[in-house]
Amino acid sequence: MAKARDRKGTVLLLKAPTESEEDRFVEILENAGFRAILVPVLSFNYINQEQLTEALQHPEKFAGIIFTSPRAVKAVTMALEAVEGKSLPQCDSQQHDCCRLRCFVVGQATADAAKEVHFNPEGAETGNAERLSEFILNAVCRDEQKPLLYPSAKMRRDTLLERLQRGDCPVEEIVAYETIPGNTIMEDITQVFSHEEPPDSVVYFSPSGVQFTQAAVEEGTLPLKSLKVYALGPTTKEAILSRGYPLTGMATKPDPSSLLHVLQQGHDSM
Repeated sequence: MAKARDRKGTVLLLKAPTESEEDRFVEILENAGFRAILVPVLSFNYINQEQLTEALQHPEKFAGIIFTSPRAVKAVTMALEAVEGKSLPQCDSQQHDCCRLRCFVVGQATADAAKEVHFNPEGAETGNAERLSEFILNAVCRDEQKPLLYPSAKMRRDTLLERLQRGDCPVEEIVAYETIPGNTIMEDITQVFSHEEPPDSVVYFSPSGVQFTQAAVEEGTLPLKSLKVYALGPTTKEAILSRGYPLTGMATKPDPSSLLHVLQQGHDSM
């Protein structure tokens, strides 16, 4: 961790809570000299588990599976564990035919989550839904009749499905989770900005994060006009700009190294 005198600035991360002890974004930013503060602005409900379990019990019906977030991996893991009656990492991966399906993912965090439960992910480097759809269309035979299984979020963009459908790639979507606001957003943000070293930058990780913090912006608790504002990916960028918020830069991929790069660019331009 960098010493205080070496700090490049304080960055507020508005994202989902991490399920591991160490958040990779916080770790990499801190090691690079930034002070990183994570405020969990999202929470998740997992839904349609019976429908997802039924699909996973018949992997022979699918040409592959698509994960666009670690939450989608968790939804599938919960469904499989309900069948097995035990924690998935404790099981032999050969017991799970669905884990041998071709697995397509966006981002390294999603790839890592998929690997932990025995999938062999492809496409992590694509970074967004548009590029992943191109990767999938090139990877899956055009005459493939079996659909890809897509456990999705209730609130999602249509980019991936639309591009796959235009490419005649069948998809079976199951809405597997819904995003809800964190319970203490306003209190957490108020506490962050009452600190003697308040943030000079803020990073939005998702359109939901933009939506759920809108009240804090309107009340002045989250003073965007006095901050450098960054987006993780193009859809989050669009959500920021659509509200008339300022935008300093965008990380092109949903991974720590891409975010670090854009933050360093912003710092060097000071």
